[in-house]
Amino acid sequence: MRAAGANPWILLGGSIASLIATHMIDYETQYPLKMLAYTGFIGCTALTILPLIQMSAASVIVATGEANDSDFQEHETAVPRSLGGRPFH
Repeated sequence: MRAAGANPWILLGGSIASLIATHMIDYETQYPLKMLAYTGFIGCTALTILPLIQMSAASVIVATGEANDSDFQEHETAVPRSLGGRPFH
C-alpha cells in the first residue's frame, strides 16, 4: 500500500515514459522489452486509480448494508419480509 501513496508527478512521468517506450520498441525483435514497458504502463495506471477504488469501496459497502437493513422487520426475524419472513412470536 506504500506505492499507492507515491508522488502523483512521479507516477505521471513513469506512465508517460513507459507509454512512449511501449510505442517505440519494435514488437518483432524485442517482444519481452515491449511487454515490460507495457506492464510498467499498466502498473502506473493501476496505482493512479487505486486510491479511488479504496475510497469508493467503503461507500458501496455502507450503501449495501443500509439497503439490506431496510428490508428487515426491526430485528424480529432473520428472514426479510420480501422472502416471506415472519416474526418469532
